[in-house]
Amino acid sequence: KTAKTSSRKQWYQRRVRGAERTRVTKLEREMELELGDEYILDLKKHYDLPNPDDKYDDIPEIWEGHNIADFVDPDIMQKLEELEKEEAMLEEAGVYESEEENLTEEQKEVRVKAG
Repeated sequence: KTAKTSSRKQWYQRRVRGAERTRVTKLEREMELELGDEYILDLKKHYDLPNPDDKYDDIPEIWEGHNIADFVDPDIMQKLEELEKEEAMLEEAGVYESEEENLTEEQKEVRVKAG
């Protein structure tokens, strides 16, 4: 029983020593301990993208399996201005005016009681 335990322990120690020798890059935790308060966790630095400049884009090209560019409308400001003009025309035409003058006496009483 002790021979097995000691052999396992030796195997593990050799494995750990071997891993320490072959490891070239520092672990994030090691960098955090070295830099202290100056350390900033950067989760994007190891992204493997065809264009490395895309790592830090504010808006990713693909998000949750959908291409973001499909949802971007380059003419949005022009469409907004057209909608605002149409809205102004509808207001001038009186579409949004209240119809309280056309209420029956019974409807007026209900409004007074409700309100």
